[in-house]
Amino acid sequence: MKKYFILLLLILPALAKAQSVSVNTDGSQPDNTAMLDIKSNSKGLLIPRLTTAQRTGIVTPALGLTVFDLDTYTYWIFRGDVNGNWVELLHSLDKHWDRNGNNIFTTNNGNVGIGTNSPADKLTINATDPVISLMNAGTQKGSLKAEGNHLKLGTPNTNATGNLVLNTKGIDRMTLMADGNFGMGISSPVSRFQIVGGYTASLASHGFLMLGAETSTNLVFDNNDIMVRNNGAASNLYLQNAGGNVYIGDATNFSSSHRLGVDGNTVITGNLRVGTTLTPSGYKLAVDGKAICTELMVRLVPNWPDYVFEQKYRLPRLDEVEAFISKNNHLPGIPSAKSIETNGLNVGEMQKMQMEKIEELTLYLIELKKEVEKLKAGK
Repeated sequence: MKKYFILLLLILPALAKAQSVSVNTDGSQPDNTAMLDIKSNSKGLLIPRLTTAQRTGIVTPALGLTVFDLDTYTYWIFRGDVNGNWVELLHSLDKHWDRNGNNIFTTNNGNVGIGTNSPADKLTINATDPVISLMNAGTQKGSLKAEGNHLKLGTPNTNATGNLVLNTKGIDRMTLMADGNFGMGISSPVSRFQIVGGYTASLASHGFLMLGAETSTNLVFDNNDIMVRNNGAASNLYLQNAGGNVYIGDATNFSSSHRLGVDGNTVITGNLRVGTTLTPSGYKLAVDGKAICTELMVRLVPNWPDYVFEQKYRLPRLDEVEAFISKNNHLPGIPSAKSIETNGLNVGEMQKMQMEKIEELTLYLIELKKEVEKLKAGK
């Protein structure tokens, strides 16, 4: 013990005067950039070892003060600015980040947590309404935010012209513009929801938009057609099935009692039925009930009965007419009551037959007038 004390007494004066001090076993000079140069092939430097309580209990530690913490088994350096003024010096067991050129990556095979020590996924962020900001050239352009129970993906109010774009295979598919317009197949939609491009609405293709499952009832749209299908077959389209009315054009002249109102011309190329469940074959319009109109135009087939006044027309004798009526209970050439009940009344044809009878009756009156005049002249 005395030998070490004497050696220390001999070294101390030298330390006080020397620019640098070398502690080694090979007699080499100290590095001129170091105040103390320690060299050994078999021994190390042992610095003070303290518990965490002892380390944090040091009064007014100097900047750069370094100790080994017996509780954390790591070195700590006093910086005086972060983490309670002390900073832990990590060893290789705690080194989970590495560099590759300008890139930084984690070597950890587990999860990474920010604000949590028990991350559930590859990256877990725990905070009150956490936000991931995306910047371009130092200016925030977008963000991903968990706000309460909601997830928000979008642009900040400082990005007045930025759009939210969904892209697949390098192609922009959907665009939500800064003004709120949403487009599919178009980068600058001009309405709240605009679709450009798609397929024809048909039994085999699925239009621009399809509502419903392909194998069940579905409604498909293209840019000028609407179709209802059921598993590839044509189905029915219902408008206001549960109530309410349908108006085409200006609804001013329609009331709540009109289920369908059309303001303008209407063309129906097929058959139309009103108040009936069956459209009789061969008829364009079927009405089960009364019909009223202020004027009716019937365009007849040719051969209007002016032929009655032709010289070659044979006017039936009145006794022949009388005999026919006695036998059949209706005029010649006029359908019977039973026929009308069974087959209905053809208005145009009946008008023609009635006109034929009126013209025949006119000829009978002319003949009768001539006979009366003859009788008067013979008196």
